[in-house]
Amino acid sequence: TTTTAKEHAKRNYMKQCEKYRETNNARYAMKHIKVEYYESSLEKNDSDAYVQAACDLTLEAEILSNLAHPNIIKLRGMTHSGVAGFANGPNGYFLIMDRLFETLDQRMIRLWKREDNILDVNSDDDDDDDD
Repeated sequence: TTTTAKEHAKRNYMKQCEKYRETNNARYAMKHIKVEYYESSLEKNDSDAYVQAACDLTLEAEILSNLAHPNIIKLRGMTHSGVAGFANGPNGYFLIMDRLFETLDQRMIRLWKREDNILDVNSDDDDDDDD
C-alpha cells in the first residue's frame, strides 16, 4: 500500500512531536494492550481476556474514528496493518490519539474554582460599596 502526500505529511508532523515523549509535554499518546496483560493471559492459558481486550481496543478505534467533537479525544492514527497487527503481540496493534492533559472531572473542578474566585472578588467589591 502506498501512502498519500497527506498521510506522509501527518506522519512527519507526528514524528516531530516524538521528541517530547519523555516529557510532560508530549502531544500524542499511544494506546495498546499492556505486555503484562498479554503475558498473563499466556501463563494462565486464558486467551479469552486478551481477545476481549483486543476487541475493546478495535471497537474504540472504530467509534473514535467516526466522532468529531471538541470534548471527545481525537484518534490521530492506528496500526497500518489493522487488526492483523495483533498477530505480532500486544504492541502490534495500537492507537495514536491526542494526549489527555486533564479529565472532565479535573476541568470542572478547575472551572468551578475559577468561578468561585470571581464570585469572591465580586462580593468583595459589593462589600466596598457599602462603606
